Amino acid sequence: MSDAPSTIADQRKNLLQTVIINDRAMDVNDADFHTRIRLGVNAFMAEHYAAALAELAPERAEQVAAELAEYLDDGALPEYAWDRAVELGHDPRQWLADFEAAREKRAKQAGAQG
Repeated sequence: MSDAPSTIADQRKNLLQTVIINDRAMDVNDADFHTRIRLGVNAFMAEHYAAALAELAPERAEQVAAELAEYLDDGALPEYAWDRAVELGHDPRQWLADFEAAREKRAKQAGAQG
């Protein structure tokens, strides 16, 4: 049984719900404030792309929705994302290195302030 939304309409609804609920749940003092902003922005962008695909190629949009549901239900999104990034010529290892460096810098700044 699938838990992920498997139609383009349900996925678009889910993306818009994410943006709206995320916006209402945000607290500027929340440690995850910037992450939640990014989540909302990405969900909004994804919904726009989904809308364009649904308008230009409705049948393909439904196929993509079903494929996405399979990926989501499988639970291996980081692996799929890694493989897709490499296929597109990106270096996920560098992304992780940059992320860890930024995290370390924030930790040092927080330690200096606290």
